[in-house]
Amino acid sequence: MRTISRKPKTRINDSITAYNAGRMDEAIQRFEEAVPPLARAAGLRNDLAVVQNNLGVALERTGRFTAAGVAYRSALEADSGHRRASESLARIRRMGGNPQRVLVVG
Repeated sequence: MRTISRKPKTRINDSITAYNAGRMDEAIQRFEEAVPPLARAAGLRNDLAVVQNNLGVALERTGRFTAAGVAYRSALEADSGHRRASESLARIRRMGGNPQRVLVVG
């Protein structure tokens, strides 16, 4: 089994930190940087809901709502009780594709 680098998670954490400090452009850039390694990790471990959910977060924060919805659904396929993926998927559906970049941390 291949191991997954911790770097994508670090990039997401950096994004959240930048957002909380009011540095939106930096936050969005960090999420953009996180998408490729998260997509690779999601491809390697589609059985890990947390990986799929983190990919969904990065995609959502960069305005790719359809792809984010797919990632959140994949997270729920891996773990039907994954609360964050469920809440995130519901949020995407409520937004109806509206490109808001509101960061929800919970």
